[in-house]
Amino acid sequence: MVVHEGGVLEARVAIHSSDVIPTEIKSLPKSGKLSTKAMPAGRFYELHQDYVCSCALRASRELLAILPDDLVIVTTLDNVLNSSTGHMENQPILSVAFSRPTVDGLNLEAIDPSDAMKNFVHNMSFKKGAGFLAVAAL
Repeated sequence: MVVHEGGVLEARVAIHSSDVIPTEIKSLPKSGKLSTKAMPAGRFYELHQDYVCSCALRASRELLAILPDDLVIVTTLDNVLNSSTGHMENQPILSVAFSRPTVDGLNLEAIDPSDAMKNFVHNMSFKKGAGFLAVAAL
């Protein structure tokens, strides 16, 4: 947790998506033998984006539930390729300023987490064919 000027609280959430999002699709054909195939990259990145955005939404709701503040910043961190070193590094991939009235107005049963980010000031660089790129925290 970081407290910025004006008392705005920022929570930094480590995502660990490689431990959560599957890289394979398993199915059970009529033969009854379990079939496993690699998940298409586009589907993987779509799941990754929804997972990251839903983690940020959840963190914001939990913070707003216990704090009297009307604004919190949530920055998610995950391993992304640093193109200058060629190494994977834990860097910010999404940073969102969540306001209480907007969060309270969301119908969480019906939203798409990644589409919901349009309701907030946020920093995210995501490409359907490549996934997340590192961004600056708000």
